[in-house]
Amino acid sequence: MHRILFEIGQLKIYSYGFLVAMGFFIGFLLALKKAKKDNLDEDAMYSIIILIIVSALIGGRVFYIILNWKHFLADPKVYIFSREGFVFLGGFVFGVIAAIIFAVIKKIPVWKLADTLAPSIAFGHGIGRLGCFLNGCCYGKPGGGFLSMVFPADSIAGYFHPYEGLIPTQLISSLGNFIIFIILTMIYRKKTFDGQVFFMYFIIYSMFRFVIEFFRGDYSSIQYYIFNLTISQITGFFLLAFGLSMFFFLKHKQKTAQQELNNEATI
Repeated sequence: MHRILFEIGQLKIYSYGFLVAMGFFIGFLLALKKAKKDNLDEDAMYSIIILIIVSALIGGRVFYIILNWKHFLADPKVYIFSREGFVFLGGFVFGVIAAIIFAVIKKIPVWKLADTLAPSIAFGHGIGRLGCFLNGCCYGKPGGGFLSMVFPADSIAGYFHPYEGLIPTQLISSLGNFIIFIILTMIYRKKTFDGQVFFMYFIIYSMFRFVIEFFRGDYSSIQYYIFNLTISQITGFFLLAFGLSMFFFLKHKQKTAQQELNNEATI
């Protein structure tokens, strides 16, 4: 694990920030490639992706502050201007809301756009989780058997659990996101209605995140809420419910529209 990838004079390039940036960049390229295939306006895609990135960074920080609200109240500047401290689900929620608003204003097909972006989000997130691993944050609980890893003392995980084997939830999360990317790409190629890929992402990732949270070891006692669940699990539960509802609603809508076309064709 290397918190600092390399140094150029006094400039330090941190692995977390670098890989999160790479996740955004590669996700950006993948989204542009799919947008061309879907005949979406390229200039609008540049604007919307930049908007999503900015919104995601804000949302990720907002959720991180919510997670650590007592510490935030004690020293707000540390949490607002820190180079670390982002929650993916916060960034995801803010990014989705911003993208929908932009798409509606620019009259871009919302769910078609969402299908284009979904696989890219999963892939970029997988890269970002590698940054978490090198940084030593988002670590798992002690244990894990042959999978357990000991983090160096200068990492966040090593500071709180010196010389103790921890479950590498960062690597598990990264692998999970890459698998989700593959599944979404397969669905994308054979999708039957707009929104199918996007809401399948909601469903799959929400369930995966809900489970992996039980193995996370970086939460303090004040970061557990209703029924001893984390804010990510609570948010994931609502995203799952919303994803399932929208998936079947859009599927039914497409089926009804197809039946009407078939009826008209037989008249």
